[in-house]
Amino acid sequence: MGCLAIQESDAPQRDSIMKCVRIHLRAELGWRSQNGVHVRGSAFLRGTGAAAADLSSMLGESLTTDEFIEAVKRLNGFYAAVVERKDSVFAVVDHTRSIPLFYGQKAGQVYLSDDAYWVRDQLGETEYERLAEIEFSLCGYVTGPDTLHATLKQLQAGEALHIEVAAGGPVLQPIRYYRRIYGNVWHASVEELCEAHEEVLKQATARMLKQANGRCLCLPLSAGRDSRLIAMMLRRAGYDNVQTFTYGRPENNAEADGSRQVAEQLGFRWRLVPYSHRQWYDWFRTPERQAFYRLADGVCSLPHIQDWPA
Repeated sequence: MGCLAIQESDAPQRDSIMKCVRIHLRAELGWRSQNGVHVRGSAFLRGTGAAAADLSSMLGESLTTDEFIEAVKRLNGFYAAVVERKDSVFAVVDHTRSIPLFYGQKAGQVYLSDDAYWVRDQLGETEYERLAEIEFSLCGYVTGPDTLHATLKQLQAGEALHIEVAAGGPVLQPIRYYRRIYGNVWHASVEELCEAHEEVLKQATARMLKQANGRCLCLPLSAGRDSRLIAMMLRRAGYDNVQTFTYGRPENNAEADGSRQVAEQLGFRWRLVPYSHRQWYDWFRTPERQAFYRLADGVCSLPHIQDWPA
């Protein structure tokens, strides 16, 4: 039907006669392409411990929408993928949207990219949508599939996008394949939930260490419970190649003192990265900070800059 193509010079390339969907993926960020299947990141098969999944082959063999969604439901991990077909495109992000994808449609043309600014420019968006702007001001981000621009959209966590070429032009169908449900949906006791939680933590740690494969893990360690839990699981797993760090003022820093004590008790290396007003002034004016903002904000959320210098 002649409506799909990757046309960007800095994106993975393949021959195609399609013209209504332009796909722009930044190869320097680690995209791998083969036979119209473009993947970034890595995934594991759900329910099989730390068994790695071949994203290209699993998603490339999915011919129908149902087959693609069923393949995605089997995956866990940190990944994004774009799959080109003769008359359609599938795009997907993982359960946490760790690698964002953005899209928009204008005058019968669909734009799909890992760069929100590129899509925005193709759509010709220059003004913020008023309600999104208010939401961003109150929350620090825009909720759902929206961004600060009315026609610029994003794939949500646990969402896929099917772009089908029809007689009247491309038809976009977002599909939520995974949702987080909060609450005691199992009607289990506290003790049973704690046991289930510990088992999940063990499995997640095993997957992480399989991927680390002996390499040094750098853990931003605070005095709080979240990072302390990760440190504890690494110690329980017997993984010694860990560098912990925290940041802030060198003196009178209760957060750093607590972090150091946790690291010492667990036997991990620890270091403090000092921050100061002068350093922040200099850091904020660097080209690196500007590049970080463009990479991280997605025209939909405030970049988390607190630990960026560290």
